[in-house]
Amino acid sequence: TAQQLFELGQQKWRMGLKQDAVDYFLQALDKDPDLDAAWEALGRLYLDKSLEAYRKLLERHPENERLRQWLEGHGK
Repeated sequence: TAQQLFELGQQKWRMGLKQDAVDYFLQALDKDPDLDAAWEALGRLYLDKSLEAYRKLLERHPENERLRQWLEGHGK
């Protein structure tokens, strides 16, 4: 069921297996597109991943003050 897939995703996330968690959450949403908890979990995982990418970019370009300020305002 969608709920079971969601719970498997939660387990993977707790284990630090974020991509596996994303895969399970997407499978859960294929079965039940109204499963709000899966949408929320995906949003949090995607946000974490995008912030990680922006931090990496800032490491490569520390002179990018605009990016530094944006990160400071969005959960550095």
